Amino acid sequence: MYQREALWLGFHGAEWKPNAVKLGVGGINAISSEPMDKTLGANPQDYLVCPDQPRLDGIKTGVDSIRQFAAMPLGRGIPLKRICKPEFCKNPVTDKG
Repeated sequence: MYQREALWLGFHGAEWKPNAVKLGVGGINAISSEPMDKTLGANPQDYLVCPDQPRLDGIKTGVDSIRQFAAMPLGRGIPLKRICKPEFCKNPVTDKG
């Protein structure tokens, strides 16, 4: 995969047995932009239901804003706060250098 190439995450599951999936990116819930935790939140919903939703393309960065996932170099410490608006990423990852 090339640096900054767009990507999406695919999910599969049995139709008869739906699963709740939460995805954390740098300690931030990709669906709600709240700090990641282990509970399922209903209002706002902070998880997706698999197999009803087959993929996730990005992270919520604002009220009506989503940024697509993109490949970044490993080990460079690229912080999530560079793509998130501060008011929506309440627990942003700090810069590592």
